[in-house]
Amino acid sequence: MLATTVAVVLVVAGAAAVLAYRVRSVGAGALTQRGTRTLPSPRQALGRAQEVHLHFHGVTPEDVAAIIARQNEAGE
Repeated sequence: MLATTVAVVLVVAGAAAVLAYRVRSVGAGALTQRGTRTLPSPRQALGRAQEVHLHFHGVTPEDVAAIIARQNEAGE
């Protein structure tokens, strides 16, 4: 049982040493940079909604048209 425990500890320590060597080696930049990218701002990522579902109760059609026109002007 002692030999098994020592073997497991040595394997874990060896794996940690290999990993530490790879991270600190010359190619570490490529290892740590892989898959990274600059994310767009939330406004760019979401963009403008394709569909908006509005509920106007007790509002005239002219008022609704004016509200929608103002939203379109603000979004441009």
